[in-house]
Amino acid sequence: MLDHDIARAHKHYYHGAFELDDIELGEHSLMRLGNVIVPNSSYGEIIEQVLTPVLEEMYQDRLKETGKTGADAWLGFGSIHLVWELGKRIGTPDSLIYWAYKHQIPVVIPGITD
Repeated sequence: MLDHDIARAHKHYYHGAFELDDIELGEHSLMRLGNVIVPNSSYGEIIEQVLTPVLEEMYQDRLKETGKTGADAWLGFGSIHLVWELGKRIGTPDSLIYWAYKHQIPVVIPGITD
């Protein structure tokens, strides 16, 4: 959810069909997520370009705020806080993370590394 919300805020996804041929799509640099078509250029690299500087900035802020180092700086900071911080820093009005941040809606991501 989180990765695709960020990607869709910066690049385009398209409506497709479940029946489309994944191999043929791949030959055209496209991926299929159910009935959604994702150009390869709309996922992966764009997420890294957007997230890398923001996560570094968040890390530095956590070190300052908590006075702790390393992993200890993240104690008490879960997926709800991550979504809000990303919504505040990179969210756009057409993204879920923006509205979650703006209205402080808790979004729990149980398998955040999945």
